[in-house]
Amino acid sequence: MGDIARSGDLDVRVISDVTTQTVWGKGQQTMAESMPVVISMDQTSIPVTNTPSTPPDTTPVTISTFGNVATTAGTDTYYTIPNGVVLYVQYLSSGSQYSNGGSVTELFYDANGDLSVLTRIGTLWTDGENANESFEAVSYTGNGTRRIVLRSRGYTNNAREMYRSWRGYY
Repeated sequence: MGDIARSGDLDVRVISDVTTQTVWGKGQQTMAESMPVVISMDQTSIPVTNTPSTPPDTTPVTISTFGNVATTAGTDTYYTIPNGVVLYVQYLSSGSQYSNGGSVTELFYDANGDLSVLTRIGTLWTDGENANESFEAVSYTGNGTRRIVLRSRGYTNNAREMYRSWRGYY
């Protein structure tokens, strides 16, 4: 940065040049990949990008499904955490076709591996749009039985197409 010299009470001049870099064409992409953050009660949301990355020298885990969901009971997808591995859950995303009753995507930790004890990690409600949620410091140690359950369901029995995915690493 340049040196600033004062010349009088109101006049300031920059002695060396200051350059500015501008990244063009990223505004829409940045907003599309952002999540809203409220600065204060009387201001609107400002998008802030939060894309979790997998640390180096780790194994990424991504579980994604797409298909027709026509039940209020739910359609489950299971991931068994390998024995002795600490799994870090980072991100949940979901999108659904418009339906009269809306859709919900839930992510659970299944401590016994038999759906008897479920701990909710995150929930997304969608109805013709996409949603996502990031997690910090969410980890579970595997024993070969414990698992992550990705559940999708509707509030009514009418069918709808749904995409759902979660990401993490160990």
